[in-house]
Amino acid sequence: MNNPHSLYHPRLDPADLRTASSALTRAAADSRTRAGDIEHAPDIILATGFAGATAALGVAAFPLWATRLLSSATMLEHAAQILGSSASVQEKLDELAYVALHLHLAEVVHQLNLIAWLLDLNIARALRELGRGAGADGETGDRLADHPREPLPAIDARLASTVPASTLQEIRAAGGTLLEVGPGGTTVMVGDTVDPARVTTMVAGVSTGRPEQLAGELAKAHVVAKATGGSVVVWQGYTPPPSVVHGIDPSAARDGGAELAQFQAALHERYPHARQTVVAHSYGTVVAARAAEGPGLFVDDLWLLGSPGVAASSVDKLELLGSNPQVFVADADRDPIAVTRFRHDAAHGYSPSAEAFGATRVDGVRGGHGAYFTDPVLLDALARAGR
Repeated sequence: MNNPHSLYHPRLDPADLRTASSALTRAAADSRTRAGDIEHAPDIILATGFAGATAALGVAAFPLWATRLLSSATMLEHAAQILGSSASVQEKLDELAYVALHLHLAEVVHQLNLIAWLLDLNIARALRELGRGAGADGETGDRLADHPREPLPAIDARLASTVPASTLQEIRAAGGTLLEVGPGGTTVMVGDTVDPARVTTMVAGVSTGRPEQLAGELAKAHVVAKATGGSVVVWQGYTPPPSVVHGIDPSAARDGGAELAQFQAALHERYPHARQTVVAHSYGTVVAARAAEGPGLFVDDLWLLGSPGVAASSVDKLELLGSNPQVFVADADRDPIAVTRFRHDAAHGYSPSAEAFGATRVDGVRGGHGAYFTDPVLLDALARAGR
């Protein structure tokens, strides 16, 4: 706006803000288009006849790339909305200033200058926080798949300096080896890291991943390791919903599924002869099922414990890449998660406990939602599956 007086001097121009907002909106649309192309790329590649474990490993990262582009698109859209809304606010300030200037209300103009300055300051702050948020949630982290030829002791030594001293102390006390450090938490392997006969990946659910919870997860890992006789990974490679209420949203499972698929592919690459087991609990079952929707999940036995439902309607809809893969499902007799399911339907789609789903049921588990990792029936079934 061209001002007839020099009293009013806003930092922002509504037209410039709208131009920037439009540019960000176009960039977001381009990112979504590219994400869609990447999501369909594995089908196109596999349709050529390129198949098998090598093919699946090659396209395992495609869903993750698409997810990153979608996250970028969301951030760009939020930034565009901030700038577009700010343009409207600045326009209103300019209109008020025009009236105040012509009425010679100098004090009012001074106040409008101050408001315009605060608007500029808060736009910058909002965009900066948006960028930080993308770093927290969209951050690629340091993943096992990024270092296929680096020995695990070297990875562990490199990552050790990036975690808090108290966290590292707990990992060392548990005899753990650091595999990944990412936005969702710290991924640790307990047991043989050289040539394990079986590797079990534990996928936890809502409100997990916080540093103060790691000791409890490592304790569970030791119980599972004792039962199975193999190595166990506490996988925290995604940002889980912070509460049960937030757990209704499937977006964390979508992002986490892509991460889990890539992690299991990396494990298979390191330990091609080991039996791969995924034990998913609660919201973690939603994540694991998403990972198995495509291009596939490297797993020989998949366990869905206390599930609020999965997106796939049956076992046949899961792309499991192990040798003669099996799916097991268990519900503790006093687990309140059962109220999220009714017959074949569930909060997150379909109930894996329904007969129509086709999983092998493990009956006789006693206790509440947290009982699975101490229940002898479940642990015995887990051990027998490995044999």
